[in-house]
Amino acid sequence: MTHQEVDQDRELAKTQAFPVILGGHDHKEYYETEGNSFLLKAGADAHKAAVIDIVWENASSTSPKVNYVVKTLKDYPHDPAVEQSVAKHLNKVKALELAPFYRNPQGAPPLTSKGMRKGETTVGTLVCTAIRKSLEVEVVLLDAGGIRGNSDYPKGVLSLGDIRKELPFEGNIAVVKVPGQVLSDSLHFSRQKEGVEEAAGYLQRDDGVTVDASKHITHIGGQPIDPQRLYLAGFWTVTLRGMNNCTPLVDWAKTITIPTDEASPPSKPTVISYFGRKLWEQLPPFEQIDVDKSGALSKDEVKAAYSKVFTSDVDGDNVVSDLEKSALEALVTKLVECLNSDGDDKISRAEYEKFLGSSAQTKKGKNKKDKKDKKDKKDKKAKGHKHEEKEHKHEEKGHKHEEKGHKHEEKGHKHEEGHKHEHKH
Repeated sequence: MTHQEVDQDRELAKTQAFPVILGGHDHKEYYETEGNSFLLKAGADAHKAAVIDIVWENASSTSPKVNYVVKTLKDYPHDPAVEQSVAKHLNKVKALELAPFYRNPQGAPPLTSKGMRKGETTVGTLVCTAIRKSLEVEVVLLDAGGIRGNSDYPKGVLSLGDIRKELPFEGNIAVVKVPGQVLSDSLHFSRQKEGVEEAAGYLQRDDGVTVDASKHITHIGGQPIDPQRLYLAGFWTVTLRGMNNCTPLVDWAKTITIPTDEASPPSKPTVISYFGRKLWEQLPPFEQIDVDKSGALSKDEVKAAYSKVFTSDVDGDNVVSDLEKSALEALVTKLVECLNSDGDDKISRAEYEKFLGSSAQTKKGKNKKDKKDKKDKKDKKAKGHKHEEKEHKHEEKGHKHEEKGHKHEEKGHKHEEGHKHEHKH
């Protein structure tokens, strides 16, 4: 069973090493023979199925007989029991697809992946930046043909479904050291028909790359590009191997050993993991989420923390539907999976700090500062109350002094009345 282009499958068939080769990748149908080897590709999306019999006639047979028939699946009636089972499982998938996993910062340009093959897009930059930060490299340049959502996101939100739509393939990322001149020449080469013609090889760039009007790179990571310096860069492995034929890059790649797919992290999980970390950074610190003070975060505690920061009403109709509730459950499960390395469905402090890195310490420090500010504010308020009490006592003393003065005046009035009485006599 293979997943490669038909020409490569044909070369494999010529070796006569296998009686049957089941191939994918091409999305087209191929039913061919090469000597005693059958090459069968039944197309894409389960529209067709190849039913194959491989028979050894007896124990002494050195090779089998192969018979196959191609079936069109729409000709078969649906099974109600299977449909019910599928619907049950798809509800979980739909909930996960609905779950918001990235929110554009306030004031950021609108999110769109439209025109990906003709020019820069905000989604293209976002994907490249997420991969750059997640893999801790200096620059990421990705072929536009691998980012396929072709959508606007007016609310500035990407769900898990949107991310999967934008990155339909795993797209393994090769991390290689590339001369600055090759990086600049490659980006320039890929953008020669920018704004005029669509090109699958148009290179999208991360937000640390600055490009001038001539379509050359001027800065990487805020510093002027050094043509001779080697930069730690990320590309799809297939780009380095010649897909879309970016000549400056492909010619240079022939001088190195291109990392294998097995040694190159897949782009989709890398992006999802990065967005997951960004979500965690927006939640309260560990101590505030850990309500029961057990030293570990449960799903219920994570859900409660998430609900305080973000709304569960994804579609904004002021009603949290069952699907939206399921979306929240699915999202929380995904958030826990991002951190939970031992599979116990709880997040220890060690797992939390390992995943969030310096962000965990920053949040911890911020939490301490918030507590100190809160204490200082409370102390200041208490001090103010004491000052007010002192003033009240002072006022009370003043009132007593005034009362004494009044009494003295009253006594004086009486004394004057005595003098008047004597004078009358």
